[in-house]
Amino acid sequence: MNDLGVSLHSHNNEDTFLDAAKKLNAAAGEMHFNPKYLDPNFEPSRTDSPILGIERTIPQFTDPKLANYLIAPGADFVGTLEEYGQMAKLRLKAHLKKHWDVAHPMLFLHSNGYDSRILSSILAELRDEGFDLGTIHFRCHEPEGASFKVIMQRQGWKPDQYSVFKDPEKDIFDIGRWGNCGTSPWLPVTTAANFWRDLVPYGDEKHWNLMGGTGGGEACEYGTIGKAPFVPWQYCGNKPVQLWFSYFADGTDWAADVEALFHKVLFPYFGDAHIRTVAALPPRFLKYEENGCDMVRASILRTFKDSLLDLPRAPRTYSWSISSARWMEMQAHYEGSAFLREVPGAPGAEQLFATMKKNFFTKDNWAERMWRLAALWEKVRAA
Repeated sequence: MNDLGVSLHSHNNEDTFLDAAKKLNAAAGEMHFNPKYLDPNFEPSRTDSPILGIERTIPQFTDPKLANYLIAPGADFVGTLEEYGQMAKLRLKAHLKKHWDVAHPMLFLHSNGYDSRILSSILAELRDEGFDLGTIHFRCHEPEGASFKVIMQRQGWKPDQYSVFKDPEKDIFDIGRWGNCGTSPWLPVTTAANFWRDLVPYGDEKHWNLMGGTGGGEACEYGTIGKAPFVPWQYCGNKPVQLWFSYFADGTDWAADVEALFHKVLFPYFGDAHIRTVAALPPRFLKYEENGCDMVRASILRTFKDSLLDLPRAPRTYSWSISSARWMEMQAHYEGSAFLREVPGAPGAEQLFATMKKNFFTKDNWAERMWRLAALWEKVRAA
């Protein structure tokens, strides 16, 4: 049975980790926790999983359709940067047309960054060409709102098609939702943030599609600055793709989280069309331009009538505030959890939350992941 936390689950229509855990629980009548994960210093391998009987796999790299250019080293693109940008844009455009669903409204989680700009520019181009996008709404959150609004205006979207989430004074992202905390045990608590709940109420997500630009820039931006991979696992023999996916410490787990909530999820940068583009990415294109954008994404943006490259990318100085009341609620959920009752050696609530608060929103917050795992355990038991 597969955990597809590091997979192209959205496009392969495969099980998420939650799906796999539910099936295992239904078949065996019980689940067994992998005790290795109780050690904060444990570093899981590519296949390790917190639940025994479930193995983490990467199915897209064994898919015969992808094997030719992923298992093999591949060949660098031989054309110009402009030709590469045009190829990347057309492949993304074809991918969106193929997977678009007008039967459900689309929520696009849009930042003010280059990845989002590319995708919304493609959608604006499709709109102007007469392609039916159905109902679409672009949603951003602060501190990127002002820049985001300029992007929307220049692309020609109507005012009722985009908005910026109005942060409440407390619990800005409503973090800690026990019943809707996500499906992956590897992600930090803040990835349970919901900044669209005023637009798409809890429980109504299944009537909507979701789209985002996750995974777009890492292949070129991280490669340009020479950022070291987060994980040492060998995914495939193609160097650019290997490096790209090595930057995702949690794979595409967040995509799996939201896919469990929405009717359909589109993350075009994780689609096979864009992977083919990354597989041919030559090192000579890994540079920055004076405007602050890397050459690859700048070349894609220049294929549109308005490149938007004159608009600086706003800093992402997020505020991840959680009120005392929210912390108490989260701790109360954990204290009454099946995970704490059933897993030998599970950390006590006071210990877990003291560690979580001390290291909140750090990259490897073991306590946050344990809390999310306990919430997932609860979901499986309730199924």
